[in-house]
Amino acid sequence: MAWDDEKTDDEDILYASDYNTIVSQIKGRILHSLATAENDMLVASGAGAFVKKTLAEVKTILGLGSAAYLDVGTASGDVAAGNRGLPSGGTEGQIIKKVDGTNFNVTWGDPIDADALVYKGAINCSTNPNYPAADAGDTYKVSAAGKIGGASGPSVAVGDLIICSVNSTASGDHATVGANWSVIGATTEGVVVGPTSSVNGNLASFDGTSGGAIQDSGYAPSDFCADDDSRLSNARTPTSHASSHVSTGSDPIATAVASGASGLMSGADKAKLDGIASGANNYSLPTASSGVLGGIKVGTRLTITDGVLSADEQGGSYTLPTASADTLGGVKIGSGITITDGIISASGGGGMDPIVASLIFG
Repeated sequence: MAWDDEKTDDEDILYASDYNTIVSQIKGRILHSLATAENDMLVASGAGAFVKKTLAEVKTILGLGSAAYLDVGTASGDVAAGNRGLPSGGTEGQIIKKVDGTNFNVTWGDPIDADALVYKGAINCSTNPNYPAADAGDTYKVSAAGKIGGASGPSVAVGDLIICSVNSTASGDHATVGANWSVIGATTEGVVVGPTSSVNGNLASFDGTSGGAIQDSGYAPSDFCADDDSRLSNARTPTSHASSHVSTGSDPIATAVASGASGLMSGADKAKLDGIASGANNYSLPTASSGVLGGIKVGTRLTITDGVLSADEQGGSYTLPTASADTLGGVKIGSGITITDGIISASGGGGMDPIVASLIFG
């Protein structure tokens, strides 16, 4: 240890264990008799002056509290005391992590965050396996295509990554734990690759039959015309092609369908049409009269139902007058008279009926 003459400020320290070296450096400036115990230290108390300090006193000077390597843990008392030591416990590979925003409040923890990816190995999906039990960040790489999470799970291809997003996820099918997993596809299916260069504004066309590559077609939108483009000539006479649209032509128009699609008239339909007399559909029904067979209108107290003409029932009543010497009418049955089956008879009275006697004797 070399002594620097410039180190004369308070808290400059010399260790008593380096006594021989110190003596040779300071050449008698400090007597070894100042050290009275192991680990005593010399601390500059001013310019050219030193004092002896115990280890505990030096800790206080350095702000180490009552001990240099106490367990700070999470106890507020340790932190408040100004201790700067390490927490107890921990396992191999762990690191010191902040517990919260409080100074020196630390603990042991794993170096990997909860949401970091941890490669767990390959998974063969050819038999549609369930998702494995996993924690957040656990990642598997598909080694054989199939489905993950059972037969109802998503399809996966070789190279796809299956990543868990929730800690303590149990093994299960897609319906049970599928929401805790994500599948990152490694396949390039559906990806279209273009050329390294092209003409600005040109249209693209497929390059080959794979559907995965395109090329510069060599044509721009301005190379095409449509609608009333001025480059189209209205004077061009169409090529005669009527014969191509008949039933035996190369581009026939279909025959019209009754109550359906329009089209050409068939030969049979044309023959039927020719057989209809001129004006056959121009007919007017005459009005019926005593000498003309024709149509009638339904008048008062008449009705037509399903083509049947009917008259309403004719209402009214009749009262039979009472019979008299001058009026033909009805009589009531009195004493000695009976009516049986519409026959009126005089009842017997022990002698000749007065009416009969009158008829006989006048």
